[in-house]
Amino acid sequence: RLHDLHDKQSRGSELSVAEKAWLKEIADDYKIAANPEVIETLLKRVDIVPVAMALAQGSDESGWGTSRLAKQANAFFGEHGPAPITGTFVTTASGKVKVASFADVFHAYAGYLHTINTGRAYSEIRRIRSEHRAQGTAMSGLRMINGLKFYSERGTDYIEDLKSIIRHHQLDAFNNAQLAPNEQARLLVYDGTR
Repeated sequence: RLHDLHDKQSRGSELSVAEKAWLKEIADDYKIAANPEVIETLLKRVDIVPVAMALAQGSDESGWGTSRLAKQANAFFGEHGPAPITGTFVTTASGKVKVASFADVFHAYAGYLHTINTGRAYSEIRRIRSEHRAQGTAMSGLRMINGLKFYSERGTDYIEDLKSIIRHHQLDAFNNAQLAPNEQARLLVYDGTR
């Protein structure tokens, strides 16, 4: 829809009241100030994260889905909340850290995507992704993961661990996977390798 609005503006057409309202809602959600370049800015934020990167992070952060927080709260990414955290959360065993809780896997990944696409600490990922878009090159988890320096206090060790997971499990093969329309958890399209 953003691409459609961008095309419409590029042709010199005025956006409708409903389109402007939708655009403002998305801009607010992605923490973008209203300005003449809002659509171009949003196109850099409302974008994909390679499946391999998300799978590697979710696996690493949740102990391959076995952690207490993953099992009880679908907290696959251990997203720490600011103090005081709003929304639903669980606390670590020590009670010192509040972690976002999600109703299901779909919402956990949606929360993760939103964090990657809005957080200041992840601007490097968005820069790398934007370069790939401009060059027309495929985005891979191995390339994008380099922008995660500030996701974990482990820094480059964290990045190297994720790269190892992607390579060992050949997760970049899943980068073309898509959710089926109107379904939240069934993979419809896979690149053909099994």
